[in-house]
Amino acid sequence: MTATPSESSSLTPTRSSTPLASATSTASITASRTGTPRASATASSTATFTLLPSSTATPQLGFAHPGAWSNSAELVFVKAQVQAGGNLWATQLAMLEGSTPGNQASRYSQLTQANVINSCNNDAQVAQADEMGAYAQALAWYLSGNTSYANRAIAILNDYAGLQSITAPSCWNQQNVLDAGWFGAGFANAAELLRSYPGWSAAGIANFQAMLKRAFYPLLASASVGNGNVDLTQMDAMMSIAVFCDDQAEFNAGIQRLGLRSPSYFYPAPAPAPCCAASIPAIAGDGGNVQSFWFSPVAWLPGLMQETCRDNGHHAQFALGSAIHVAEVAWHQGTDIYTPYQEYFVPALELLSVQITSGQMQGACSDSTTLDTALGAGGLANDVYDTFEVGYNHYALRKGLSLPNTLALLTTRVRNPPNGTSTQWAMLNLMYETLSHAGVQ
Repeated sequence: MTATPSESSSLTPTRSSTPLASATSTASITASRTGTPRASATASSTATFTLLPSSTATPQLGFAHPGAWSNSAELVFVKAQVQAGGNLWATQLAMLEGSTPGNQASRYSQLTQANVINSCNNDAQVAQADEMGAYAQALAWYLSGNTSYANRAIAILNDYAGLQSITAPSCWNQQNVLDAGWFGAGFANAAELLRSYPGWSAAGIANFQAMLKRAFYPLLASASVGNGNVDLTQMDAMMSIAVFCDDQAEFNAGIQRLGLRSPSYFYPAPAPAPCCAASIPAIAGDGGNVQSFWFSPVAWLPGLMQETCRDNGHHAQFALGSAIHVAEVAWHQGTDIYTPYQEYFVPALELLSVQITSGQMQGACSDSTTLDTALGAGGLANDVYDTFEVGYNHYALRKGLSLPNTLALLTTRVRNPPNGTSTQWAMLNLMYETLSHAGVQ
């Protein structure tokens, strides 16, 4: 596992129906879903967010399980497509099963200090491999029924139940905060999928829940004052851990954090007045200079993100993917925050997608070509994560919006990478979304 870089290193949607069946080249999607997509909200739960009438989960009734990145209906749908064979989902599962995360055994004993992850040394790579492996194999078990995947994943989780803390003694002083977001999201989603597996004892589940509260909660409780991708990644972990731990307070805190960060990270459509930097709310860490904090964009396009002009090929993808994960977890628990954040998320998906597929920044930044300073030469054209399916599934398939740029990215780059390019199907908290979310509605 190679080291991942540290943090210190007209787009307005129109309504139409976009069939998913056109969305692959070598692996076609042929299945269809019966039933009606979940209705948009009508009953207000707060001044901003709404409960879904079709939801079986409310704050009074508790959490639906599984209900973090995926819910049971979606997983049943994907499992049926896998069993049918010869389609996108079967191909993706076979790819997962042959991957390193799909065969990962626990490396917990390789930590340099017992029961502590040091984010400044190889411990970070050990934990990254294990959290990705735990999630990949939990998903593989759920879809294939092969208990060897579940047993390896549970062995990883049981080892990490002994974790006491994540530290950053000699590097960027919030690297452990970022790692808590990355690792916490992956571990919690693995655990959420495995909570129904008979081979994981009630004591094992309780021990893992206690560890998440002990080692992760303290690092997630306060928003990072660095670039926004860190805070958004923290929220991703907060929401998924909250579901696994049946923790309504943590769940609410994650939603509240998204409400604070989004207007200071995403430039909406339609463009607000007053124009540009003057419309962006102040947020801790911006230094009182929004133009500089946003890495000096030269055109404030709808969909611009705070880190678009920093390195669109890395941090911007992590930020957008994490934000949409927060909305997806909330959706699975009966709260619609997709609708109030549509003005942020849809333009961001569309702008980022066209930047990737065209190799051009569309005039947003002083550098005209797509940026990826974090991962070196090659740029965004060779660094695409599997993190566009969740947002596309919601806005295009559940809601019926047209996202042509996102669909083009999915069909030409993510699902079937052409020669000379690749999709990173598993990277920290961005993992296997084509398998888990393509067409699930």
